[in-house]
Amino acid sequence: MKMTLARYLERKAAPTSAERQRIPCVACRKPPVSCYCATLRPFDSSPRIVILMHPLEAKHPIGTGRMAHLCLSNSKLWVSADFERHDELGELLADPKLYPVLLYPGPKSRNLTTMTERERFELAPPGRELAVIVLDATWHNARKMLLYSPRLQKLPRVSFTTQQTSRFIVRKQPQAHCLSSLEAVHEILRLLEAKTSKPAPIRHLLDVFDAMVARQLEHRSRPGPSRHAGGYAARKARRARALEEKQRSEAPPVGAEILPNLHSKNAQAPD
Repeated sequence: MKMTLARYLERKAAPTSAERQRIPCVACRKPPVSCYCATLRPFDSSPRIVILMHPLEAKHPIGTGRMAHLCLSNSKLWVSADFERHDELGELLADPKLYPVLLYPGPKSRNLTTMTERERFELAPPGRELAVIVLDATWHNARKMLLYSPRLQKLPRVSFTTQQTSRFIVRKQPQAHCLSSLEAVHEILRLLEAKTSKPAPIRHLLDVFDAMVARQLEHRSRPGPSRHAGGYAARKARRARALEEKQRSEAPPVGAEILPNLHSKNAQAPD
């Protein structure tokens, strides 16, 4: 059976099986082998969590801010480098029903760990729901996000102290007791969780997180070449060929070493 041009172009444009394995999930942005959406059991949290993600963090293959957002059904996640002119954040900050605070350490920050349970309960004024804003970025980029946004600078700040080590062993932390964004969100919910007859299943955050870390460790331990090995070998071969051609072009012609250099001061005229 003859193949039409349209059919040929359609097949040519279709992804291969290897390419299909790398097409990311539209929700978690992970390839199928790393997708964790099937393990998600979203729940409403109190306080509400608002995640402001830096664009570079959004591109990171194992970032945890989006994972925390997908675990919390009443959370918000926005991606931008400049939140000073962010309309949706502006609406949230102006909402009279919410009391937004910024999770950021420093001398102006109230340490939730050292506060009493009553002080934490009275953190938000009566009739207003507490909303904790989390900057999901490296420390360097988080400082820039805060520096360029006076509206964030004006917010009351909260922080916490912990002696636990991050479970995020597949990504290096800047200091010993620094936590990932998801771990920070979990700690905030643990400290500020409303005392009700049916507490929120905040442990689910860590369950999804631990499963992702275990999957990453499993992939790293598998024998065989890296998916980058082919590209590396090709680049190495190109560099070797380029070096060989350069050496060949710079080499003197055969027999040239026995000919006198007539432009040299030490050269003697032939008899």
